[in-house]
Amino acid sequence: MSCGRLSIYFYLIAAFLVLFCQAATAENQRCALALVLAVDVSGSIDSDEYDLQMSGLAEAFRSEDIANAIETVGGIYVTVMHWSGNGQQFQIVPWTRLTNRAGLQVFAAEIESRSRAYDHYATAIGEALGFANRLFQKLPARCRRRVIDISGDGRSNEGWSPHLIRDAVILGGATINGLAILANDPELKSYFKKHVIGGNGSFVMSADRFADYPDAVRRKLLREISSGPVAINDKYRKSSEWRAELPDGSPKANPGLVFIP
Repeated sequence: MSCGRLSIYFYLIAAFLVLFCQAATAENQRCALALVLAVDVSGSIDSDEYDLQMSGLAEAFRSEDIANAIETVGGIYVTVMHWSGNGQQFQIVPWTRLTNRAGLQVFAAEIESRSRAYDHYATAIGEALGFANRLFQKLPARCRRRVIDISGDGRSNEGWSPHLIRDAVILGGATINGLAILANDPELKSYFKKHVIGGNGSFVMSADRFADYPDAVRRKLLREISSGPVAINDKYRKSSEWRAELPDGSPKANPGLVFIP
């Protein structure tokens, strides 16, 4: 065999190995769950209540049952965001792949180290859902389930009606679960059921007081992580194709939602 043919031969082998490794890497990056944790930091939440939310979330990821659940499903992707009024949403911890206890400890420390993004502002649940849904664009891998986990202590009082954004998010294949903190509104769980949550396997849990939040969020995370696979929409639905109606019945384009297949 000539040197030229040998060069081509080895080149083809090298190219095949590169493609094989890339395919194997892509397959290994698949995950059971992509989870957006949306934490309410609106004006109704004081500094002590804020600390209870963030420390409770961190401690949940340090718990043995959450670690066991994540290892059982082979790893998940998680990100954390703060939300309040119109235009006040911020991703405080980027997408992170969690597979073992060491990673969970680092992730918990990241949560606790982040400062409060907003204070003294309104409650815009619709905008929070839209922002959370757009975060799925940044996912480094395709996950079998996409879930938005939104917690809050009050009803939406600014921006888009939550149920309009919820319906659009569901069309894109994601699920929205809720954690209603009932300290200021005993009927908030019913409000979340009617206007906020939705999608395959969706549910809402509640905490009577902020002091109950740490245990509630741990149980909620356990339920979300341990849930079986949920079918998702395998086709893109362009944001320009979706329209919502204003209270007077007139159409209005969606607020920049992007749907991920």
